[in-house]
Amino acid sequence: LEFRRVLFRSLRVSAELMADRAEQLILGVEGGGSKTDWVLVRNGAKAEVVESGQLPAANLLLITDEHLTNLLRQMPAEVDRAGVFLAGCKTEEHRARIRKIASSVWPTARIAVGGDRDSGFAAAFGDKDGIATISGTGSAVTGRKDGRIEKAGGGGHILGDGGGGYTLAIRALRQVLRSYDLAQDRKSTRLNSSHTDISRMPSSA
Repeated sequence: LEFRRVLFRSLRVSAELMADRAEQLILGVEGGGSKTDWVLVRNGAKAEVVESGQLPAANLLLITDEHLTNLLRQMPAEVDRAGVFLAGCKTEEHRARIRKIASSVWPTARIAVGGDRDSGFAAAFGDKDGIATISGTGSAVTGRKDGRIEKAGGGGHILGDGGGGYTLAIRALRQVLRSYDLAQDRKSTRLNSSHTDISRMPSSA
């Protein structure tokens, strides 16, 4: 599913649940290995997208705190709630790191944090059962059935993410180089064979 449509659906559900409260601005952020998408939604009688955008990649394992801070500061400053979900976020330590940075950018907002697989699953299924697959620069699968959650992939482009774009591109490039090397070997073999045949020809008197 296209990110902004899925994330808007998730934010719209949240906004509808708060429809009896004062109007609020809700910011959703999802960062991956290729880009970071964000969308600002205003809740009310009907949820509406106020603004959205796209920024450079934000895999938590590959960026510094300064980089992430600067990235978030490029988004709307006036928000009541912000959800920041980044690839590479897997542990409580990772969540604490994102929360600390997000809280410094939006000090008065309520903050929710997690990994991109969390936001993807929530946007697709809410609190229902299902299987969600991320297949972007990296890859990850999350499934839930009767309260039980199973996960696969998401280990990063070095150790895992076998179905991700990075891994597929590397495999393709390796095959191209291997084919090129084999073609060069065959060409070299034909040239050597030709030289050998010429050297065996009798010399003219």
